[in-house]
Amino acid sequence: MIVFDLRCSAGHRFEAWFRDSDTFTAQAAAGEVGCPVCGDQKVEKALMAPRLNLRSHARDEAAPAPTAAAEVPPAQPPAPADPAAERLMAVQGEVMKRLREIRREVEANCDFVGDRFADEARSMHLGETPARPIYGQTTEAEAESLREDGVPFAAIPWLPREDG
Repeated sequence: MIVFDLRCSAGHRFEAWFRDSDTFTAQAAAGEVGCPVCGDQKVEKALMAPRLNLRSHARDEAAPAPTAAAEVPPAQPPAPADPAAERLMAVQGEVMKRLREIRREVEANCDFVGDRFADEARSMHLGETPARPIYGQTTEAEAESLREDGVPFAAIPWLPREDG
């Protein structure tokens, strides 16, 4: 197994495991490798620092012996060739795509009220100001207070824009 640093055409960087370099090349050409952030299937290998194995077969007498913990290999993520891992990557890409679509819709159709969200939502709920679609930020304490008062709102995971 080999890990590659990859980059999609949108510039997102991520890692993926493959059986070998040829497997990556074949899967990428077939559109089977997707960015977990945006789902883009135009993926290429990113510049990587080489991983050097500095342990030689001839032991240096001055070098300390490795500890047992150092000899335990780190846990490795499942290889993308695994069907479950491939499905997970596809689902993650689709979720990220949908969340970005939601962000575009909210920004296009709602008023941004910034950190005044809780006050604005409560004011509309009480009929003090005309109701309109809004979005902004609120603290966890303010959100809990809105819930307790029966003010309808939804928390949406806010992803960065695709254009940076």
